[in-house]
Amino acid sequence: MTHTTPLEIAARLFNEKRYFECHDQLEELWCDAHGEERIFLKGLISMAVGMYHVANCNHLGAVNLLSRGMIELQSFAPVRSGLDIATLLIRTDVCLYKSRLGVDAVPFKWEITDIPRMDFL
Repeated sequence: MTHTTPLEIAARLFNEKRYFECHDQLEELWCDAHGEERIFLKGLISMAVGMYHVANCNHLGAVNLLSRGMIELQSFAPVRSGLDIATLLIRTDVCLYKSRLGVDAVPFKWEITDIPRMDFL
């Protein structure tokens, strides 16, 4: 029997597009974290909240939070705690680009590949 870590639970919630629940899960971890781990979790929280805004068509909120999350996570690429940060950042960049189009009222179409995922290696 394998034990599912809180980070794995958060990633599953994120990938299920349950961004608010992912945020809650990560925030519990963040409250007890220190140093680099706290910064890492803050970046993931920003990503989850940014995607919550994407899902609710709040383009400006998405741009602000996804940008912040990308900055916070860059130093943890390519992998942190088994999580594929490099791919998460690449896919988030596409999502961020389209969210910026939304802020500028430029028509665009979402593709399934535009949505970032939190995957473990």
